[in-house]
Amino acid sequence: MQYFQSSSTLSKRGLHTHLSRRLMVLIATTALAASALATTSQAQAGSQPREVRVTGQAQLEVSPDEASLSATFGEVADTADEALEALEDKFSPLQRQLQRDLPKQARLVAGSVMVRPEIHWEEGKSERIGMRAERTIRLEHVPLANAGELLKTLVAANPERLNQPSYQASDIKSQRDEVITAALLDAKQRAELMASTLNERIGDVLSIQEISTPHMGAPRNESVMMMKADSARAAAPELNPGQQTLNAQIEVVFELD
Repeated sequence: MQYFQSSSTLSKRGLHTHLSRRLMVLIATTALAASALATTSQAQAGSQPREVRVTGQAQLEVSPDEASLSATFGEVADTADEALEALEDKFSPLQRQLQRDLPKQARLVAGSVMVRPEIHWEEGKSERIGMRAERTIRLEHVPLANAGELLKTLVAANPERLNQPSYQASDIKSQRDEVITAALLDAKQRAELMASTLNERIGDVLSIQEISTPHMGAPRNESVMMMKADSARAAAPELNPGQQTLNAQIEVVFELD
């Protein structure tokens, strides 16, 4: 009986020793994994570049030297065929005249013909009174020196709508390149100023992002061109778009050395 108890006691002690060893191995493994994870996290944190993020801005005053003109012509008749014929009688001679008078660098764009019912409303009730045919003519890249006479020709043809002219510069591509370059230089100067103030130096460029594409702001002295036909026929109106501003914004991220 004593022998049996002694064997049982030894067996329990062996089991306890075995479990203790496994527990120590598990603790050691966990500690090693935690240490490796901490080392990896520190390495990752250390690999993150120190950076400075800035936004460069630039503006360029532009003097437009071209205009785009457009007018819409329409005719109403009892049938679609009659409306189309009346519109063609007015539109075709005008188109031929403009093609003769148009400067070499300008372009004439004749829009598609649209036909729809002409509806008259009275006291909340609608009544179809005929068919309407419409077509728009647009003159693009017209030098300002020629725009007044061409506008006078459009008005003399009695359009239903004479749209506001739009203005642009013929060398807009080079001007956009110029304002983008200025915005990038502004970003670099801002980054250098901030870094040097804190006894740092900028290094490589990490990223460049265009916040806003260079675009024209509203003209400072835009002329109003919605005019009466009789005043336009009297003399060629002078188009004076004034100065326009070309804006650009670019975000640049620099690494700190």
